Amino acid sequence: MIAFILLSDKLKFWIEIIITLIILYFLLQTGICQASINNSIKKTIVMLPIEIETNDSITPKKKILYKRINGLISKQFEGKFIVIDPFASEIKENEYQTYWKLADKKIELLRMEICRKYASDIALIIQIDQEERPIEDGYHEVENRLTVNGYDAASRELGINITETSKKVSENYYDALNGSHEILAKKVGEKLLLLLNKNSKIYENIITVRVQGNITAVGFEIFNKIINSVEGVDQSYLKNQTVSPNHNHMNSFSIWDVYINNKLINHADLARLIREGIEKLISYTEQDETNKKNIGYSDIEINSLKHILPAYINSSEITFTTTNTFNKKRHGSLNFLPFIINSESNSIQNILNKKGSYIIK
Repeated sequence: MIAFILLSDKLKFWIEIIITLIILYFLLQTGICQASINNSIKKTIVMLPIEIETNDSITPKKKILYKRINGLISKQFEGKFIVIDPFASEIKENEYQTYWKLADKKIELLRMEICRKYASDIALIIQIDQEERPIEDGYHEVENRLTVNGYDAASRELGINITETSKKVSENYYDALNGSHEILAKKVGEKLLLLLNKNSKIYENIITVRVQGNITAVGFEIFNKIINSVEGVDQSYLKNQTVSPNHNHMNSFSIWDVYINNKLINHADLARLIREGIEKLISYTEQDETNKKNIGYSDIEINSLKHILPAYINSSEITFTTTNTFNKKRHGSLNFLPFIINSESNSIQNILNKKGSYIIK
């Protein structure tokens, strides 16, 4: 009888061990599957002529040259990246003017507008020069020089700065021309693949969050607390902030680098959870007057968050903007907002922590 009891205890022990191992196995497989999914998501690349940044026109001959080189390099990206053809819809002079107007002639903003235009994660700016010359005995020589620089959709440099040359001599002009292009594309394509596979991962857990519009300093302060209350956010770093003294629409902005745990959330999750945090905070303050006092901020400041919505989302950047200006008739003069700031209070984090999507920072 004693032996049976002891045997039963041993069986229970091993059964518990087996169950634990099974659970660990399925958890591990889930993590591997998630990692496989993340790795299988291909980034989108667009290769654009440098004339886009310099606001110069492209001659028909140069456009053909860019198309040729783009096509040859793109073939080497097959299965690894999704390549957008910028010439599928013709690049026209009025598009240059639109870019520069939107970007206010600032290169960082121009780059973001370009990535938005082509819905790309990475933009490669290429500059190509070509020299053709006849040489002795009826032969033709074609020499090319190609420079490539790259940045992501948040206008962050990817450490891509490649310059390569090629030369081909042939009795047939077109053999010399095509040969030089193929040599050049192979050289550049191989280097680009190495650098893109390595450097495009540098910022994979850093999302740039921008908020711009009719927002006060206290509004930015509340928004910052909401960011840091999202589960999956490891930390955030305030890079830049400007608050317009007159609260003019779009004149105020704030920029954060948000470090996420990309095993828990991605850029789309972050945008959704930030907006859910805003809605949850507003809902809490609308329940009763006591909640408004507990929150530590004025009713006007909390209500101002209602108009903040995601305007643009990609793998590197989320831009929030205000949908309209404050209702002055309802809230009175914006220059005399009754701020009630309690820097010691953790009430916002406590409120957002009441559901699983948020944690206290």
